[in-house]
Amino acid sequence: MATGRSMLKAHVERDLAMVSTTRMQALRELVLANNPHLADEIDEITDLQLLILVKASIGSDPTADPVETKQMMAFFDRLIEEKRQSATKH
Repeated sequence: MATGRSMLKAHVERDLAMVSTTRMQALRELVLANNPHLADEIDEITDLQLLILVKASIGSDPTADPVETKQMMAFFDRLIEEKRQSATKH
């Protein structure tokens, strides 16, 4: 997942604002590109589930730089919390 990880890192660094619909679609496409077996289910996965899935894949990469991984995990923790809070408001 080195290429996918690099693409994800670039995506994350581009904008640390709230997760928009367009950004979530781009993240879905990235996940699907790295996990083609999810093709039938990708549209059924909620944004929150998608963020949790990506965070889990980041944390499970044994070849990753530990500092970078910690930063990305913290970023996804914030995104997950934002999604949870926005879900409880609606």
